[in-house]
Parts: sequence; C-alpha cells; structure tokens
Amino acid sequence: MGGWGLKGATCGIVGVALLLLLSPAAQATSAGPAHITIKAPYTGSTGYRSSSSSSAGCGSGTIVRAPFFHPKAGGVGFSVRAHASACPPSYGDSGGASASELVTVPIPATTGNNIVHAKWSIDASLRSTIGAATCLLTNASYSDCYSTGYANLYGYAYLVDMTNGTYYVPDNYWAGAYAESSFYAYCYAGNCSSAVTGNAHVALASSFDWTFHAHGLVASHSYVLEFSWYADAYAYDYTYLATLTGASESAAVAMAGPGLGATLESITVR
Repeated sequence: MGGWGLKGATCGIVGVALLLLLSPAAQATSAGPAHITIKAPYTGSTGYRSSSSSSAGCGSGTIVRAPFFHPKAGGVGFSVRAHASACPPSYGDSGGASASELVTVPIPATTGNNIVHAKWSIDASLRSTIGAATCLLTNASYSDCYSTGYANLYGYAYLVDMTNGTYYVPDNYWAGAYAESSFYAYCYAGNCSSAVTGNAHVALASSFDWTFHAHGLVASHSYVLEFSWYADAYAYDYTYLATLTGASESAAVAMAGPGLGATLESITVR
C-alpha cells in the first residue's frame, strides 16, 4: 500500500506539471486567429477605370480629370462637369458626364478570421446651379418648363472569395452625397404652379469603415476586396408650349485636385 501511495503521488505531481506546461499553449489557442493589418502600398492591387460624356442642343459634358488609382498611396480620384443653357427651340438641352474607378485589393487571411474592416477617407466637392430661370407658359390646358442640375457621388464594396466565387456584402453602406438644383413651372387644366430648389454646394470631408462579417475565412483561399467609386453630373432643360429664359444649368463633382480624393487608409482582418 505504501508503495502504491508513493506511485500515485508521483503520478499526481507529473500530471500537475503537465497541466502547467500545457496551460500557455491552451491559452494561445483560445486567443483565436491572428489579426492582420495592411496599409499602402497595396501590393497586387489593380484599378479599372471608365468614363463617358454626352451632349444635346446647347449642352455639354466634360471629363475634367480622368479617373485614376494609385496603388502606392491607395488614392482614387476623378472630376466631371456638365452644363446646359436654354436655346431655341428649347425642346431639350442637356449635358452629362460620368466617371468610375473599380479597385481590387488582395488580402491575406488566417483560418478562422471572421471580420474584415476597410477604412477610407473621402474629400470631395459637389455643386449644382440653375441660374435665374423664368418661364412663360402659353397654354393653360398643358404647358411646362423644366431646368435642373444634378451631381452625385457614391461608392460600394464587396469581399470576394476568389477560390469558390463567394461574394460577401458589407454590414454597412456609405450614403454617398449629391447636390441638386431645379426649376419647374407648369399649367395643367387651367391650374398653374412653379417650384424652385436653389443652387447647392456640398463640401465632403469624412471617413468611412466598410465592415464585413465573413464567418470563418480559410487560409488556403484567395480573397480580394473590391471597391467601386462612381460620380455623375447632369444638366438639362426643356419646354413644351412655353418659353424658358435665363436658364443656365450646371453640375460638377470634384474628387481630384489639391485636398481632394478618396484614400484607402487601412485594411484589418481579424
């Protein structure tokens, strides 16, 4: 009995020692997968750009600055502008311009990573004007005049598993920004009215963090983040049985130039 007791005590001591040795490893395992943060330069990233413009009557659209992406700094930018003015016969004058930049950034992952954050800073300027428009309506049954300038900027993002083709949408969405000015006058069935939304300017200086809950990334898979930035400017006027004078519509989005642009500040995988 004495010998058995000694052996049992020895086994107990060895067991406690093993638990003490294993404890740090167990704690390390429970800490979860590693957190990964990447910043510029974004190795392997790509940019795809597109732009277009249109014109009709006394209107035109212009790509002021072609869209671009700079991988070394993570910067995206473009500038567009549109203008139109009423001229006879004023059935429709218009100008439009749009620009977009699609950015793709590969990201690493450790098996078990669940959340991806992509933080951007955005600095842009949006403007719209309509001038001092007046409308002479010549038919009480139905006639109208319309003049508008509209500028819009937005962006969205996806997380893509390139190995199996799975797309993850973000938990949150960037609201974007817009500026709109309009003049509308009309007569219908003997009732006439008008409405004006004045000139507008939006100076945008903000940051946004797109967040994805991927629920278990796999280290052996390839992942990319896709970001799409888009802007359009539109100016338009028309009349029907009416005369529009003083209308001079314009719209512009500037996200390039001194102090302007969108920059990918960091990506965090955890």
